[in-house]
Amino acid sequence: MLRNLDQVKLLFSEVRTREAFFDMDDKEPTEKEGCTDSRVGLYTFHGSKGLEFDHVMILDVNEGIMPSPKAEGDSLEEERRMFYVAITRAKSSLTLITVDRRNGKKMFPSRFIAEMQEET
Repeated sequence: MLRNLDQVKLLFSEVRTREAFFDMDDKEPTEKEGCTDSRVGLYTFHGSKGLEFDHVMILDVNEGIMPSPKAEGDSLEEERRMFYVAITRAKSSLTLITVDRRNGKKMFPSRFIAEMQEET
């Protein structure tokens, strides 16, 4: 990830305006610029439907984030379904990332992780 960070910093170093940011998609990275064919895509759970990726990383898989604190009944089931959609996009590897603390508050892994462990 640190190697990729250097590549991202290099790519963004020339972005000075909002328009330049949105035009970046048209710019193909080259070896000369320090980039390779490897790319990172950011998707919402909904946006990843129907797609597959070699490697998937899902951040903030913590209770109170996934599922949200307001999720109950049908909305909780919908969040569980969307989480399932996200984890099944991975062809080779799936990485779930949790945090111990956020803004000084103790955080706990999502119940969805425990549910996955129960099924194996």
